[in-house]
Amino acid sequence: MGRIEKIVSQPLSVSIFFSIVALAILVNAVEFLCSSAIPAVFTHILALSGTSTIENYLLIALYTFFFMLDDMVIFSLAAFAAGSSLGERYARWCKVVGGTILAILGLLLLFAPHLLW
Repeated sequence: MGRIEKIVSQPLSVSIFFSIVALAILVNAVEFLCSSAIPAVFTHILALSGTSTIENYLLIALYTFFFMLDDMVIFSLAAFAAGSSLGERYARWCKVVGGTILAILGLLLLFAPHLLW
């Protein structure tokens, strides 16, 4: 039996339970802080751009669509191809593409914010 199997086969104690809960809270707090920054920057750029209210709402709707698009694709792939490695390859490429986009946006925000609008 491997080390992980040995750990998970142990009975669940109160301290382990509260450790799991604390870890989940910590991970979600960090994840929330990371994922809230991009929408905050996007809405700040919209506020500075001088677009009309209707244009702002349309751009936010477009942003939300593309923000949810990868989740919809991942859910669809998971639902229809649960047994294959297609989901893992897609997730790997999503991380590469997403990281590249975030790095480019970060560099643009630092050195050339005027190019974003």
